[in-house]
Amino acid sequence: MRLRRERGNIVLEIRDNGRGISERRRREGMGLRIMRHRAGAIGASLTIQKILRGGTSVVCSVQKPGNTP
Repeated sequence: MRLRRERGNIVLEIRDNGRGISERRRREGMGLRIMRHRAGAIGASLTIQKILRGGTSVVCSVQKPGNTP
């Protein structure tokens, strides 16, 4: 788990080293739908990717309060 500031954004990244997430599971899971909904509710972006060597990366990025685009 990593929390950082990046170009005026606050970025939360969570990685695991499991078998990774398939394209099918990325669309169907209730937990992923809830994460997408919550990210959207605060104006954040959510990226979910399979890591090549195994595992999954979930990155949520939201504009830091007080920054204008």
